[in-house]
Amino acid sequence: MLQAPDNGYRTGKVLAHGFGPDPQAPDYTLLQGDITEAYSKKVKQVTRSFVFLNLRDKQVPAALVVLDRVVSTDPAFQKYWLLHCLEEPKVESSRAVVDCTLRGARGRLNLDILLPSADNLTLSKVGGPGKEFWVFGTNYENNVEPARLERGSMEPGAWRLEVCPRQAAAEDLFLNVVQVSDRKNGAHWPVSKLEAEGRTGCLITGSMVSWLVLLRRDGTRSDQEVRFRVPGPNPCRVLVTDLSPGRWRAERAGAARTLEVEVTAEAGAAWLEAEAGAWTLRR
Repeated sequence: MLQAPDNGYRTGKVLAHGFGPDPQAPDYTLLQGDITEAYSKKVKQVTRSFVFLNLRDKQVPAALVVLDRVVSTDPAFQKYWLLHCLEEPKVESSRAVVDCTLRGARGRLNLDILLPSADNLTLSKVGGPGKEFWVFGTNYENNVEPARLERGSMEPGAWRLEVCPRQAAAEDLFLNVVQVSDRKNGAHWPVSKLEAEGRTGCLITGSMVSWLVLLRRDGTRSDQEVRFRVPGPNPCRVLVTDLSPGRWRAERAGAARTLEVEVTAEAGAAWLEAEAGAWTLRR
């Protein structure tokens, strides 16, 4: 049975999981995993972090932050981050837009690529008639009868986006931010990359509130202090992952008040609402 790890079918393990602060309507949901065993001997390690953000905005209701770390056994092995889609995406520099128009749908997906950086990035689209399932020169057809498509809810892919670093390296990070919206309003919040010592992440700037996510570049938990800056003028909701469990204190430079944050062993993450300024989070 595939669900019996003792049979050797284990392809990954959960490293961290959590959500909050409201358990009924959480602002964030976190899932981190090690999926090395789902790949061949060409890789030493593959980890993935998902952060789903409930933006609580009618124009842009949600965002998904995805960080993948891939370490190959040979730096010459080329790595790809894929996003499969039903309709042809629009590609521009380090961004892409995917619309859904089937059966009158109005959805839009905005993809912002933060890593690889723009000077080390190849972004391309693959697909279309005769190349729906194109892999390195061969189309592995998996077509579904049109009548069957009309009867059911199947959604076979026809396109995909490929993100690939230009420079060869044993270790590569892929940091992507996905926003969903109604394509008729064309809403898209600005996204920028943030770096802190040993960490990478993003800032999503909303109309009234900003959202900041920081993750460890090596995927390990740490009890070292974390320094970051919240830009103004909006208040900011902050998630810092990969922390050692225990009680942490958040301090803003020049402010007397501090915030106490409890980091659980399951999540390994701190959530706080922060004003503009320079912050230090220490255990």
